[in-house]
Amino acid sequence: MTIKPMKGKDVSALRTRLSLTQLEFWKRVGMTQSAGCRYERGNRTLPKTTQMLITLAYSRNPMPFLNQLRKLADNRR
Repeated sequence: MTIKPMKGKDVSALRTRLSLTQLEFWKRVGMTQSAGCRYERGNRTLPKTTQMLITLAYSRNPMPFLNQLRKLADNRR
């Protein structure tokens, strides 16, 4: 599993599909509602680390992604 690059509109669509408020959605990934709002509006670029957190927080099965991260970490040692 790889991380599909996300744009603000993708995150907003995901949040809407999950029927979550901005506060609920962004709190789960450790961000404030106001920072998340800036990402959703496209005023800020969504960093890869934030994309990873969103993938982990909202994936139905995060294990393939976690295993991929473990392999990457092991290869860097």
